[in-house]
Amino acid sequence: LEMVPAVLARELTEALPRCHTIGIGAGSGTAGQVLVLHDMLGMNLGRMPRFVHDFMQDTGSVRGDLLAWGEQFLEEMSSELGRQVLKDVLTASGYGDGSAPCQCLQITAGQITLLVGRARSRGQATPSVDCVLDTLVAPIIYRLLMGAGTPTGPQVAQWVDACMAQ
Repeated sequence: LEMVPAVLARELTEALPRCHTIGIGAGSGTAGQVLVLHDMLGMNLGRMPRFVHDFMQDTGSVRGDLLAWGEQFLEEMSSELGRQVLKDVLTASGYGDGSAPCQCLQITAGQITLLVGRARSRGQATPSVDCVLDTLVAPIIYRLLMGAGTPTGPQVAQWVDACMAQ
């Protein structure tokens, strides 16, 4: 379902429970989404499709960049699809046995590395990537998976501030 309004995509998905709907720019109500890495990172040549979220938008400060990224990460992961992805990662064969890092971790760490690198190139003091993973990403995932409630925007801001203080 490409560029279908989110409400319609959700209705189609609910009306067709045996059909795995895949959305491209159709909101988070489908059974799956196609996200093009180059679009998400703003690395495409030419015009950005209107439905693409700019995960790497430059706000001018590392705090602002991390806050914008954290809020978007929370929105994506707290959707029904995002929660299912988290559960699927946890139940995947070999996850957590120490044999290899999870691909999701590599993607998330890569996005944070780009944000931190951009801030460093501006001469700003930055938290380490590990600090952001431990202080911002981990509490979001933990709360979503363990039923501690969906984190709020103010909580994301508090975790970003805790990163900045380290």
